[in-house]
Amino acid sequence: MKILRRKIIHDIDRSFSIVTFSHLQYPLHYHDEYELILMTSGTGREYIGHAVGKFAQWDLTLIGKGVPHVHICDSMSDPSVKTESSCEVLYFPASLFPENMEVVEEYRPIHTLLKKSMSGIRFTDPDENRRIHADMKKIRKTTGIARVQVLLSILDKLSCFSRTRLVSPLPVSIEKENFADAVTRIQVYLKEAFRENLSLNDIAGKTGMNANAMCRLFKRETGQTVFHYLARIRIDNACRLLIDTGWPVSRLAWESGYANLSHFNRQFRQMTGQTPSEYKQSLTLKTA
Repeated sequence: MKILRRKIIHDIDRSFSIVTFSHLQYPLHYHDEYELILMTSGTGREYIGHAVGKFAQWDLTLIGKGVPHVHICDSMSDPSVKTESSCEVLYFPASLFPENMEVVEEYRPIHTLLKKSMSGIRFTDPDENRRIHADMKKIRKTTGIARVQVLLSILDKLSCFSRTRLVSPLPVSIEKENFADAVTRIQVYLKEAFRENLSLNDIAGKTGMNANAMCRLFKRETGQTVFHYLARIRIDNACRLLIDTGWPVSRLAWESGYANLSHFNRQFRQMTGQTPSEYKQSLTLKTA
């Protein structure tokens, strides 16, 4: 899935914006601003960083700058769902805050909050979220420095909320994350551990991603699935052993990570177009 960079345009006399959306249609994207999104109606699915989950009315989430995300309302994919999703979104840049705010006592809670937002922060108390909604509305009615004061007040309150959870298992930002490095880690691990009985969760654990996010990334960057890549490693190993050893096919399969001989034979034919015996015979004919 392609990740788009979205440029947030603020009004000429504004350094940050609050926007109401009556339905959610924007594709997977990231932007330079932090985003505070409050779902005022509807339900749907969301992708934030490495996490995939669901959202519902009065869910409030703070998303860090550069974190890829998308919200897809249920009414777009299910005709039986009549309630469209709507939300209030507050976009604000890092330039609003001092560069050294981690050493300024009054700013330190907000600094910690923004740092955690790189994993996405879900605020789970609907009553508290409604009160934040009321504060967000105040931004529309204020001008000048008072707007910034309201924003700081909102962030200060959020930093004190106890009913919260991180959305994504690890921080992620398009600005910082090197997808090629993550794919390389997966490839190296598969080459080292191909003899083991690997699950998607085992492989994803080496990247800090969940299995779904890891599969999407690997397919996007390599053009093949994780298990297809693993099968190629295993069959390449079996081909080498066919040349270098006189082992029976059952041992070749076991030494290449296959506990099931039928599965090994099937994948060997898919990868080479031949059975193990035919493959070895063809090599013998070529060297005769």
